[in-house]
Amino acid sequence: MNRRLILMPMLLLLLVTASGFREPLTWPAPPVGSGARVFEVPTTGGDWYGIPPTQDCELRMPSTPVSGMVKLDGCRNVRLVGGEFYNATAPCAANGDGETAALYLANFAGTAHVEGLKIHGRGFSDGIWLSSTLPASVAQIEGTWAGGLAACQEPASGHVGGWPAEHPDCLQTWAGPSVLRFDKNTCWTIYEGYNVDTANWADAAGRKYPAKLIDIRRTNVRLDERTPNGRQCFTAWNRFSPSPTRLQRVHCTPGNAGFEWVAPSVSQDPAWWSGVKAGRYGGRDEIEATEAGIGYRTPTTVELPAPGPGSGSGLVPAAPDAAKGVSGGLLVRVARRARAGRVLDRGLALSVTCPSACRVRARAKLSGDAARRLG
Repeated sequence: MNRRLILMPMLLLLLVTASGFREPLTWPAPPVGSGARVFEVPTTGGDWYGIPPTQDCELRMPSTPVSGMVKLDGCRNVRLVGGEFYNATAPCAANGDGETAALYLANFAGTAHVEGLKIHGRGFSDGIWLSSTLPASVAQIEGTWAGGLAACQEPASGHVGGWPAEHPDCLQTWAGPSVLRFDKNTCWTIYEGYNVDTANWADAAGRKYPAKLIDIRRTNVRLDERTPNGRQCFTAWNRFSPSPTRLQRVHCTPGNAGFEWVAPSVSQDPAWWSGVKAGRYGGRDEIEATEAGIGYRTPTTVELPAPGPGSGSGLVPAAPDAAKGVSGGLLVRVARRARAGRVLDRGLALSVTCPSACRVRARAKLSGDAARRLG
């Protein structure tokens, strides 16, 4: 039978848009169970301390932005999916000369999972803080967007020596966790992106708690948000050997301050950050601000052809006519390769990316017979 005839039972809608495309995330949220303790986050923020390490927890964000810090200390598994932090207060009024993060997760014993979170506004100096010295601690940051952070005193030159105590970071660690996982994130900052200095802090006995693995995938940092800007996209000042980093599709847009855009630099220790590429993958941020935040839902799309090249190095160009003739035959072939028949039968989304900053989304509903033919 002709492949086009196979698609006859399909109701097909194609949309072309300039926004990013939603890909499935690598790591699912951990189970928290029916006995989980649920924290309804107030719009002004909140602090919860001393939660037992055997207790699963869920942070439930409100339907309006949160303007203050949320700190959760303890728990076993922690889950936060969706929601928005926004504080437009002038940084000197909000923080003085100190630092204030939107979210601080500490001393979790299991997996702390943050997904689909949006953080912005000059009232925050930092996005997310993490720390846990417990041996089974894992942090997963996925599908998040952070930007617009600010310090009370921002030197006109952008030189590192001129910065006060505030150092705007999208994410920072001091001690642990044992495993750090990042997937499908975008960070805009004028100073540092991801400061994964897990071996920075020492306890009274002098012990440090470096991560065993730092796994970063489909994540980009931009240091060009405004001027002056730019220190490092990825940093680990108290480095140790061997490097725990595992990188896949990680990109950095350098700033204008003239610094090495990773620390340690590739020349100092190539094992840490040599996999970081300049620019953005396909000329796009990994996640747009409009894709995270309030109303976020975990993506259930099936990834089709990869996007075309952007300013980043090491990318494989798409064929010039990759976006032309998005026919039923193309969808069938890709679906067959991905064995996506059952997924299509549930009416989920397919994304076909274009060689430039656009996408074609096919939303399909197949009959059971057509799904069996594709399977």
